[in-house]
Amino acid sequence: MGAEVDIVVPRGGLDSVGAALESAGAIGSIPIFKAAAGLTAWQGKLRSAEFKLPAHSSLAQILWILRTGRPVQHKVTIAEGLTAAEIARVLARADGLTGDIDVPEEGAVLPETYLYERGASAASVIRRAAAMMRHVVEQEWAARAPDVGLASRQDLVTVASLVERETHLPTERALVARVFYNRLAHGMRLQSDASVVYGVAGGGSDLPYGLGRTDLERPNP
Repeated sequence: MGAEVDIVVPRGGLDSVGAALESAGAIGSIPIFKAAAGLTAWQGKLRSAEFKLPAHSSLAQILWILRTGRPVQHKVTIAEGLTAAEIARVLARADGLTGDIDVPEEGAVLPETYLYERGASAASVIRRAAAMMRHVVEQEWAARAPDVGLASRQDLVTVASLVERETHLPTERALVARVFYNRLAHGMRLQSDASVVYGVAGGGSDLPYGLGRTDLERPNP
């Protein structure tokens, strides 16, 4: 094998594994591969996963990697500020993820970069992201100021998402948050364009035009 190659080792017997290796140019002979795998079977089973084989790997090195090597790690980044619908589209485009993608609940997953192996389910990534979000929210809920007047952890996430959408400058977020908390304390409307855009865009975060009065008057949940 003259160059580094990623090889997806399929489930099945030595014939199918050998065929995949031969097709990738990693080995020159399936019978020789099968014989070598049989003679070294005491070293462990060959695993079905995606592996990176270094250039000029010997047959012994290939067998060792298939038995003990770490599978190739792919990554998907859930950026800050994405809505649930936008997160679902990011996961749908992620290389190597499988299975149906259910749109997560709004604010349920933590923006972060997640590693996964080829063939992992999108649902498993969502579960990990949701578990991390619950952990972070619990920390922030415990550390919240006593006068903010939030009734639930979901309120905390909702206000945080509105503040994030209102300004991208970290230095302004505390000021924007205080304005929202003061309005809540006085029973006022938040008057946040971000919430209107979310409703008009059907769960999106952007509009191809500026908000108009008809948008402000349009009822949505």
